[in-house]
Amino acid sequence: FQQPRHARRPETDQLLGCVYSAPDFTDQHLVINGASDLLHELYGKEGDGYHARSALGFAALRSLTTTRSRVGMRR
Repeated sequence: FQQPRHARRPETDQLLGCVYSAPDFTDQHLVINGASDLLHELYGKEGDGYHARSALGFAALRSLTTTRSRVGMRR
């Protein structure tokens, strides 16, 4: 038996993290690991929680934020 498409929980597809950091900071990927770990806790590491991850460092971000993330989800 397969649930109707609208009844299934969303699957994590991708995580893109933009980290506002100093020029000599090279651990942007460690900052985004926290968001990735949260998605794994919510959806598991296999199946729905499996996702591609990218972390980028920026000299400036809009709205005075330190981190911006985009998570691609699909049903």
